[in-house]
Amino acid sequence: MRKITVKLIGFGQAQNRILSIEIDNITVSDLITEVSKIVKFDDVSIDEFIAICNNEQLYLDDKIPEECQEIELFPFASGG
Repeated sequence: MRKITVKLIGFGQAQNRILSIEIDNITVSDLITEVSKIVKFDDVSIDEFIAICNNEQLYLDDKIPEECQEIELFPFASGG
C-alpha cells in the first residue's frame, strides 16, 4: 500500500479539496470510486472525470503508475 494525494478541482463544494488515499495497484476508476465514498459527487458519473498525473492524462481503465504521487481529478466540461 502507498499513499497518493488526490486534488479535486472544479467540483463545486469540493473544489480544490485535497485528499490522501491509500492505494495498491488500482485503476483510475477504482480510485474515483474510493474518492466518491468520501466526497459525494451529485451530478458527476464515473465516466465524466479527467485524471491527470505528472502532466499526462490517465484513462479509467489505466492502472495508477507507481511514480504517480499526486493525481488531479477534474469534471468534464458540460454544456456547449
